[in-house]
Amino acid sequence: MAQFAMAGYQGPHVMGSICTDFDYDLLDAIRVADFDRVAAHSADELVANGDSEFLQGITLLGALPDGATPQALEYQPIYRALTGLWAAYWDLTT
Repeated sequence: MAQFAMAGYQGPHVMGSICTDFDYDLLDAIRVADFDRVAAHSADELVANGDSEFLQGITLLGALPDGATPQALEYQPIYRALTGLWAAYWDLTT
């Protein structure tokens, strides 16, 4: 599993703070399989909004077939960790 190295992070305190509006926009794009909208965000923009967890998720989205929508999608902001956690399930057997 890929992970952002927070121990080496030297940015200002507000950098990396969770922005749930930004998160929910990304999750909405995933929910409707608009992966181009997700991929339009740079890694710096994701980290600046506290979304380092999406860096590995975007790689996963690239492996999904076009139009694949998740059967389940959950998200929880974890403010003490400066990130949120999200999980999704796609049934690709049909």
